[in-house]
Amino acid sequence: MRNELIQPLHELLAGNAGRFPEKPAFRDARRAVTYGELERRTRRLAGHLADLGVERGSRVVLRMGNRVEMVESYLAVTRAGAIGVPLDPQSSDAELSHVLDDSGAALVFTGAARLKQVLRVTGQRSGTAVVGVGPADAPIDAPIDAPADAPAGVRHFESLATTEPGSPARDDLGLDEPAWMLYTSGTTGRPKGVVSTQRKSLWATASCNAPILGLCEDDRVLWPMPLFHAVSHNIGVLGVLAVGATAHIMEGSAADEIMEAARSERSTFLVGVPTMYHRMVEVARESGAGLPDLRVCMAAGSACPASLHETFEEAFGARLLDSYGSTETGGAITTQAPDGPRVPGSCGQPLPGLTLRLTDPRTGAEVATGEEGEVWVNSPALMLGYHNQPEATDAVLRDGWYRTGDLARQDTSGLLTITGRVKELIIRGGENIHPGEIEKVLTQVPGVADAAVTGQRHEVLGEVPVAYLVPGPDGIDPQLVLKTCRQELSSFKVPDEFHTVAEIPRTPAGKIARQRLPELGGTPLVVGPPAGLPADPPLVGAVIVEHPLLGAAVELPGSETVLFTGRLSAGAYAWLSRHSVGGSALVPDSVLVELAATAGDQVGFGRLETLSPQDPLVLPESGAVQLRVTVGAPGEGGSRPVSVHSRRGDEQIGRPWSCHATGFLSPEGPLPGWDLEVWPPAGAEAQAVPVSAQDEESAADVEAPADGPSHGPARQSVRAVWRRGDDLFAEIALPEQLRAEAGEFGLHPVLTDAMLRPLRIEGALREAGRPWQAGAWHGAVWQGVSPHASGASVLRVRISPLPDGAFSIRAADATGEPVLTVESVRLQPVSTSRIGAAGAAQQDGLFTVGWTDVDLAPGADAVPGKWAVVGEDTLGVRSGLMSAGRYAEAYPDLRTLAAAVDDGAPAPDVVVMACASAAAERTGEELAGAVHDTTRRALESARSWVTMPVFDNSRLVFLTQGAVPPWDDTERTGLTGQFDLPAAAVWGLVRSAQTEFPGRFMLVDTDASKPAWRALSKVAGSDEPQWALRKRAMRVPRLARLAIGADGTSLPVGPDGTVLVTGGTGTLGAAVARHLVVDHGVRELLLTSRRGPAAPGASDIQAELTALGAHVTVAACDATDQEALAGLLAALPAERPLRAVVHAARVLDDAVIGSLTPERLSAVLRPKVDAVLALREATRDADLSAFVVLSSTAGVLGAAGQGNHAAANSFLDALAHRSRAQGLPATSVAWGALPTEQGLQLLDAAWGAERGAIVAAPLDFSALGDLARAGGAPSLLRALLPPRARRAAQDTPAEASELRHRLAALSDADRDTVLTDLVRGHIATVLGHSSPDTVPANAELKGLGFDSLSAVNLRNALASATRLTLTSNVAFDFETAAELAQHLKTRLLA
Repeated sequence: MRNELIQPLHELLAGNAGRFPEKPAFRDARRAVTYGELERRTRRLAGHLADLGVERGSRVVLRMGNRVEMVESYLAVTRAGAIGVPLDPQSSDAELSHVLDDSGAALVFTGAARLKQVLRVTGQRSGTAVVGVGPADAPIDAPIDAPADAPAGVRHFESLATTEPGSPARDDLGLDEPAWMLYTSGTTGRPKGVVSTQRKSLWATASCNAPILGLCEDDRVLWPMPLFHAVSHNIGVLGVLAVGATAHIMEGSAADEIMEAARSERSTFLVGVPTMYHRMVEVARESGAGLPDLRVCMAAGSACPASLHETFEEAFGARLLDSYGSTETGGAITTQAPDGPRVPGSCGQPLPGLTLRLTDPRTGAEVATGEEGEVWVNSPALMLGYHNQPEATDAVLRDGWYRTGDLARQDTSGLLTITGRVKELIIRGGENIHPGEIEKVLTQVPGVADAAVTGQRHEVLGEVPVAYLVPGPDGIDPQLVLKTCRQELSSFKVPDEFHTVAEIPRTPAGKIARQRLPELGGTPLVVGPPAGLPADPPLVGAVIVEHPLLGAAVELPGSETVLFTGRLSAGAYAWLSRHSVGGSALVPDSVLVELAATAGDQVGFGRLETLSPQDPLVLPESGAVQLRVTVGAPGEGGSRPVSVHSRRGDEQIGRPWSCHATGFLSPEGPLPGWDLEVWPPAGAEAQAVPVSAQDEESAADVEAPADGPSHGPARQSVRAVWRRGDDLFAEIALPEQLRAEAGEFGLHPVLTDAMLRPLRIEGALREAGRPWQAGAWHGAVWQGVSPHASGASVLRVRISPLPDGAFSIRAADATGEPVLTVESVRLQPVSTSRIGAAGAAQQDGLFTVGWTDVDLAPGADAVPGKWAVVGEDTLGVRSGLMSAGRYAEAYPDLRTLAAAVDDGAPAPDVVVMACASAAAERTGEELAGAVHDTTRRALESARSWVTMPVFDNSRLVFLTQGAVPPWDDTERTGLTGQFDLPAAAVWGLVRSAQTEFPGRFMLVDTDASKPAWRALSKVAGSDEPQWALRKRAMRVPRLARLAIGADGTSLPVGPDGTVLVTGGTGTLGAAVARHLVVDHGVRELLLTSRRGPAAPGASDIQAELTALGAHVTVAACDATDQEALAGLLAALPAERPLRAVVHAARVLDDAVIGSLTPERLSAVLRPKVDAVLALREATRDADLSAFVVLSSTAGVLGAAGQGNHAAANSFLDALAHRSRAQGLPATSVAWGALPTEQGLQLLDAAWGAERGAIVAAPLDFSALGDLARAGGAPSLLRALLPPRARRAAQDTPAEASELRHRLAALSDADRDTVLTDLVRGHIATVLGHSSPDTVPANAELKGLGFDSLSAVNLRNALASATRLTLTSNVAFDFETAAELAQHLKTRLLA
């Protein structure tokens, strides 16, 4: 914290003027001002303001463009003891009038261009003086061009700044007095004036801009942001002044001008909006010029997309830094540090000294890490309040906390990701709905020109989404709207109503004015259920079940089995999300009892004979689970089996189910003969009840107790406890906020759960032992559960111990009449490892790559006719093909082949390149070198292939031997563990190339046998991109689900074994280390990274893990340095030997194949390939029980723009296979994009699966299912997805749907329209726009924000739609969408 920077502005200015009076402080295109001049000019201006009647506390409007005079006015007003009000010079008459009235401004500084408007508006009120600044292109002493009828009181800025005033500058404004009033742009009403002080406005510089961003007197700041913006206030003016830097103020943000200025001035610090940075990247691509002096580049206004981060860093070598803040918080709330962690979508970590909370918008309770909540901020920089609006101030400022209204998630390292706005959030039956998600779907429906969604009150659900649609020229198809919503959205997100309106109301900033939507009314759009897609249970042949957790019942013909269906989410009921263990929300047994009992009631079997727990039901953080309660046919004894299952998601049939409880139902017996009318029970002794069990407002509602997991509202429900002999008596009641729900249940699960709470009270039982194991979650085996009444909210409970250690329970209502009898309930502790295993299984996110036999039918795919072989023929490809009857010419490289084609030789259909490294026996550095060399050669070939037009209609086959393990046993592979690891890395590289250039590359692994050569000639023409050929067998890779053990697996390191975590100070490494300590009991940790203890957050990680009981060493060590690793490991004490290694280090440097260089390839390979091989060598003699490497799904699935990353991780997967074949411990976990807690559950399951390579990743089965039905599913995933939909039959030849046929039947003008709309639509999709209307037909494509990856995605989309072969630079080859459409028309109709 740089506290010395928090001084009154006149003192900071005087200090700088004294230190470097001739140093330029601010400059614009016309003039510059030194610190000495700035002090003198602002002193004179401040005195003249006093002469003009500006008193202490008066408001002065500052309304100029980006020019030095704006800064001088800023400082002069403060030195006059007044309050500065910066305002947009482009504001309308009404906006200006509102600010003048609201602020009560005594004076307005204005530029010459807006002087007439200011005089027009101020002429309607008295007492407002005006000071004018000359035109930007005129000499500074040029006269003001005031209208003839302007009042004589208009003063000339320059004359005030250069002449001595009659009054001195006051220079007495205190640090905590109001100094500025910054007007918000508000979307729900007129702008409000945010009042701030000098201390508050300088705090961001003292806490962040200087110490974190490094802003200092040596910086040359380039400032294109409007000076009336809050970020300009905090950094561009006050930040620059506080540290004594130099700032160049620019008018506008043209990328070429900014780059020229930055280059000529060697700028070090830049702030701009994402679109500006997009354009800078494009300029850099065209010119090849860099900006080597840029040190800090901050993004303001909105977060930058991940692709922009990557391309900007690639172009300029500097990171783009996102931040998040507001005017009310005095600037930044969070920021990314130049050398800090970068997580896609995150806006960084909270500023030091600032406290941030995420709270449930409904209750105000703090949410768990990783969950979505409203951002509350407590900071020294918080505003004093809204000017003259105490009610508005009280609404957002309470007890020192500012409620931002923004929704966000925060991970374990503190990184914040903004997800939406509270006021826009629609909460339907406990489910959170973001309107923008629905709007994105609606605007993609043909006929919908624009759309907006807001919430509407609902008597039962609280709120439901309602959509307002603007029809296009051809109108809206109601059935298509509803069908699209149901296909693209979860059922609870589908709007309840649709209205057509003429226009969507928007704010001047272009945001939807949602509060005005209900006023529009509009015409209701009737979207009744289309044929075959009814919405209600009766319409789909099911029976409605009136229960909050079950919705419908289906009877299976030919049997007496009845299936009950429902849906459950953590957001459906607040009390559900508060039953948690280690961050996992668990469904309590009381819910399972209620489900089974309800199903029994429905079939007339009202007694639950038994119910035994199976796998715990873990609720996902977002989304829902489907419920199935199955009641079977009566058995010989007359009872009916019952079971409860669930699975996540609503997207697709065929996904696995988990069983959570099984039992038996029997017919209901006679009413019991007992009651509890005498209350409190006679002769019973009252027991002390802990405060947390009584107080509804206690922290127990949201925090786990010290001796175990959180059990939510059940802790609050116990009102009193008595003991008589061995029996316990308790009075329990639902918390007040839950009583309205009681009538919906047979017995509310919170009450059922609360019946067992007295057993946890210390000393309540006469016996010394307790049935409750401290620190554990408990399931229960229930027997003889007989409900007698429903809807209770208050219970009298009698608990009696049984000889076998179980308990019987009798519960009555407030009159003493029976409500429930439980003959026996036995508590069973459930281990955290079993909970984790259940959570992993229910994620449906653990897979392995299997190899499936494929029999290509004769004639199924045309056998390519023309073949060529390029490069060194290490596998005898040419002779092998010739032996199979395929003639092939050989060429030394692709350029030679291309030259031959240019000279008239026919272009080959297939080109084969052997990639055999002969590195099977190599280890360590030799093997690492072979990986770098082999992948570098493959990269050079792939780049040449996609840039040579002669190969546009050809396919390049990379042929390897032993790069993949296509059978489960090494005996059949013939390789006995000797994999070609460099060639395995090539598979990863080419997999990514396949995603960027579909159909252009093929991967084939062969045993080089004669039958395999014949097989190669068959598979080369298939649509499968990857093959393994062994003699006559032809196999393709398919992702398959991996079974997860029910009890989980702990890392077997023993009590004293040390675990080494490389990359241990990074986000992922630290999370793994914390998981090892908390969930696996590891007590010895060695965390390494390049910077070790000097890495950001390293000391915090060490302190946290130490507090959890671990002995933690943090060391600086380059994992690629085998000698350094050996020295580090040799220093481990003999009593704490190394037992396990977790390699979590990585580097990302994304680029598409055409832009990927050998240097960038090696930079990403090194921390994966070189480091793991060094670790293997350094631990060769260690007695390891586990060697775990965290790879990536990019190596398995391929990832556009991540060829280097994919190569590195494909190598790790192959190394793990080879190591296990050699009898060494090894597990490579291909990590996908998923929340940390879910990822760690899958990690536990993965290292207990006893396999070499495992994929741990969530798959979007909804989107993938649509792709599969359309025939576009990735081949690796085909076994998990539905088959391709059958072709739609055509009634007449005229209905042929191929694009070229449709165009042929149109007029030329209509062809242009169709193709231009096609291009605009795909551009909008690729760039993430909500509608094609955002892409004008004649807009310059280069200015739309394309990077190399999005250009490739556009090429792929257009190629798929047109069936044309297009270049990867198609987005850059044409000026506009219309020109690109003309090119497509010419090609299609040729």
